[in-house]
Amino acid sequence: MTDKGPSFLGELRQRNVIRVGLAYAVAAWLIAQVADIVLESFEAPSWVMRALLTALAVGFLAAVLLAWVFEITPEGIKRERDIDRNGTSRYRSGRRLDFAIIGLLSVALAYFIASHDWRPDPVTAVSAADKSIAVLPFDNLSASEENAFFASGVHEDVLTYLAKIGDLRVIARSSVQPYAGDQRGIAAIAAELGVAHVVEGSVRRAGNRVRVTAQLIDAATEEHLWAENYDRDLDDVFDIQTDIARAIVTALQAELSAEEQAVIAQVPTRNIEAYEKYAEARAIRRGSAYNAGQIRAMAPLLETAVRLDPGFALAHALLGSVYTNFYWLNIDRSAERLELARASIDRAFALQPDLPEARAALAEYYYRGFNNYPKALEELVAARDRFPNNTDILELMGVIQRRLGQWDESIDSLRAATQLDPGDLGKKHLLMETLLRGNKLEAASAFGDRLLAEYPEDPIFRAMRATVLMSGYGQLDAAGELLAGIEPVMEDPEVFIAELTLALYSGRYEDGLALIDEYEGLLSAFPDGARDFLRSW
Repeated sequence: MTDKGPSFLGELRQRNVIRVGLAYAVAAWLIAQVADIVLESFEAPSWVMRALLTALAVGFLAAVLLAWVFEITPEGIKRERDIDRNGTSRYRSGRRLDFAIIGLLSVALAYFIASHDWRPDPVTAVSAADKSIAVLPFDNLSASEENAFFASGVHEDVLTYLAKIGDLRVIARSSVQPYAGDQRGIAAIAAELGVAHVVEGSVRRAGNRVRVTAQLIDAATEEHLWAENYDRDLDDVFDIQTDIARAIVTALQAELSAEEQAVIAQVPTRNIEAYEKYAEARAIRRGSAYNAGQIRAMAPLLETAVRLDPGFALAHALLGSVYTNFYWLNIDRSAERLELARASIDRAFALQPDLPEARAALAEYYYRGFNNYPKALEELVAARDRFPNNTDILELMGVIQRRLGQWDESIDSLRAATQLDPGDLGKKHLLMETLLRGNKLEAASAFGDRLLAEYPEDPIFRAMRATVLMSGYGQLDAAGELLAGIEPVMEDPEVFIAELTLALYSGRYEDGLALIDEYEGLLSAFPDGARDFLRSW
């Protein structure tokens, strides 16, 4: 048999090409590390480092090519073809390269150990869950109860600043409000809200002075991570709010973008009287803009606020939303009312072009004034990017995405809203309804079971869970057990729908007609054709 000689890989080993390549790579890495430090010290331009890396890469190719052609022997450098393959010179050459590689690797390892900071990174060591926070309502310690709106406003402003930080998960105001004056321990409250940190505070206003206290508490240990007392002139209250937000962000080691830093530094107004009117209007709203009485009460307060301070962008944005809801709720369905809404929103944008509250108000304008769902959603996405923890924005996004047939996106938005606002039953109702209408029966079943365990007597959750059992799994008896004894809910159709569905599926048509008569008040909002269809079914 003819001897074919070593394989190509064997030839690389025999000629020490692999050893030379490895030694060169380690040496080049060390050179690059040292060069990075030296060049940074001399503030060298970035092209110098790029040129060095390019030269090292070209040098690697040259090194392996030379190793293929030449060999270092005790007699000096020789061409590969002139070396006795059976002699000891090649072995000694390989051994020397092995020692060189071991030496270089040792130096590289020592450098890596010495230069690496083995302590946990102060930012990445804090997980996303650890950056969750609930800002409890600030106690009003003022002698006059009239200052309750002022204390509420300070609390909400601090919460709003934090809610605009994307690296934090901030529980919505509507979920923390029930804990005002709660005497239970921080750990119990934090567990119910699903957060790792809690902020407590108080506000005392006396004449032209204001005293604000705030403390950030680790819920697991109840250790105070930060605490401060501010005793200043009333005009400095906005700077106090900014300082509190900054201190909390620093204590939680949250990452801030340049835009978020600007948000925290933003002062909404320097006019205390305008601020008080705005705070009172915001307190009336309580996270909802669908009650005609609320809308009527908010409008004059906000009109006064913008008259006192025409540069108050937040007040202009909220006033635009209120005017839009005058139209939406049939208080004033005139084109002039929508023009007033748009003028207020445009004024807010002129004052602060990136104000997310103005984006949200413009989304309402397109949605409630013109049923322009795509344009409204576009504005809401822009608003959410700058106000990621705002549950009203997420909820409205979910509603509009559902109207556009974007069921998965709608569910994601509504699920995010419920996680940030765990105490709001309305958002949970809406998510459950969306899972049901979107035919996500498995997810609706799991969510429904969880809600029933948490709210066993809630008639709307029971009705929706019964609908899942009937429509998804044909379990009429189980659905009937859930619906047994439920009182009519005239403000919501879910109980009526579930009971009517059960009657029809069970063939009890007379019972269905009786239900239609019982819920006549609810059905009065339906078109005549829809009511006639139900009666004829």
